[in-house]
Amino acid sequence: MVRGKVQGVGFRFFTQQLANKYHLDGWVRNLHDGNVEIHAEGKNSELDAFLEKLKSGTSPFAHIEQMIINTSDELKGYSSFKIKY
Repeated sequence: MVRGKVQGVGFRFFTQQLANKYHLDGWVRNLHDGNVEIHAEGKNSELDAFLEKLKSGTSPFAHIEQMIINTSDELKGYSSFKIKY
């Protein structure tokens, strides 16, 4: 879960591009409360790099105030990384 100014600033597209760079599968979507939800699967090292880059390298218009990260060993079996609408 990502909180801050993350809707209407290209954040989902940036997240998708970054996930593809790190060979992650899953999805990203806007929530009605203004937050963005991300589900991502992949190697732990790739997930760690993705999260670090997400925190520091978003668009100049986005501003992350808080990231809430929950981990699970349960895989959903996603086959790509998509933007959910």
